[in-house]
Amino acid sequence: MKYRKRAIVVDAEEYRLGMEDGFAKGLPYVETLEGKMIIRPGDYVVTGVDRERYPVKRSIFRKSFVPIEVEKNTNERFSRLPFAMRFGLVVALVFVVVFVQHVLHPAPG
Repeated sequence: MKYRKRAIVVDAEEYRLGMEDGFAKGLPYVETLEGKMIIRPGDYVVTGVDRERYPVKRSIFRKSFVPIEVEKNTNERFSRLPFAMRFGLVVALVFVVVFVQHVLHPAPG
């Protein structure tokens, strides 16, 4: 029987000094669910769904993982909304601001 790995999103970075959990015999390692695993130059440090970390060789990483686009901020998401919806949100926000100003600073008389 054949199986396909579930599509999950993980964090990963190419190893750089400071990402290790310690050194064993002068070699950097990360603590994994299986114990200490040595990190080699060029390896990626992957953080899994349960926040576990493990090193992956660059060649295997590039065959197994593809980058995804992650929304960086609210402005990007806002700009992708249809114009009418953006306009409506702006009008609603202006209304709320004017209403709050009126409540906090009512006109004399």
